[in-house]
Amino acid sequence: MQESGVKENDVRQQKREELERLLAVLKRNREKVPLDVLKTKYKKGYDVLCCQISQAASEYAAMVVFGGISVRRDHWEEVSSYVSDTMKESGMLKQLSQAAFSHQDLEEFDRIAEDLRKKVIEELKPSMMVIVTPGVL
Repeated sequence: MQESGVKENDVRQQKREELERLLAVLKRNREKVPLDVLKTKYKKGYDVLCCQISQAASEYAAMVVFGGISVRRDHWEEVSSYVSDTMKESGMLKQLSQAAFSHQDLEEFDRIAEDLRKKVIEELKPSMMVIVTPGVL
């Protein structure tokens, strides 16, 4: 059990470092080149970078939000619905996007992802359909 947690933390750290690297590239590009030029003259490369950031941000946020949470298979559909509703109603997905794309601020991204995690756990705890590994909250 401990080994799995260590591997999960290593993967989470790798995902964070990848996102950090991509956000640094975006920040440098935006500091050196006007946004309208990035979206026109450098559109192909800029779109690829934004796609990579979106993918990396989604993977990393999922690891932060759902790390250490186990869901029984027979409750997956109901839990999925709770989580989806919580995420939509919280407005935090938009905040995560702004932290990444507008601010290129990974610390802000981390805070929002942790807050979203707490909201998801609060929403699911009363139902007792999930198990949160001790020490990961």
